[in-house]
Amino acid sequence: MGMFARLISSWAIKGQKKDLQRFIDQLAAMDSGEIGFVLAIATHLRNNLEESGYRLMDPLIDYPADPTVVIRLQRLIREFQRTGAMSDAAGAMVWMHTMRVGGQHELRGLARKMWGELARGMPHVVGASVDVYRLTNKFPNTSGYDQYPQGLTPTPT
Repeated sequence: MGMFARLISSWAIKGQKKDLQRFIDQLAAMDSGEIGFVLAIATHLRNNLEESGYRLMDPLIDYPADPTVVIRLQRLIREFQRTGAMSDAAGAMVWMHTMRVGGQHELRGLARKMWGELARGMPHVVGASVDVYRLTNKFPNTSGYDQYPQGLTPTPT
């Protein structure tokens, strides 16, 4: 890799670390019930995306198989934001940050912290699903909400 490419890569990693840390800080400021709502939406989104061909639960394998996944998730986030669907945007951010780990292994420690914050919401996902239903008249598909992506458990075993 040339010097210019290394410089660009270093700049990109710094920006991605900053974005991920900001997201972690937002999660850290939330109550567990609020995180349960974000996790319910993120899980519903993951299940829908996987039905349409995305693979999101093993970023170290899935990202190299499809490096465009992060760009597609970024577009989805922008669309959610444009339409005012901020909860959906937050759910998509979970997967964007997760998948970035597959391309930038330096993000893995921060992604583990993100999943540690998300874990605080796991006991509240069922209740949050009722809240989602009240807002949308549709129950979210939260199957697998208590599973971590491969390699991103909060505490490595």
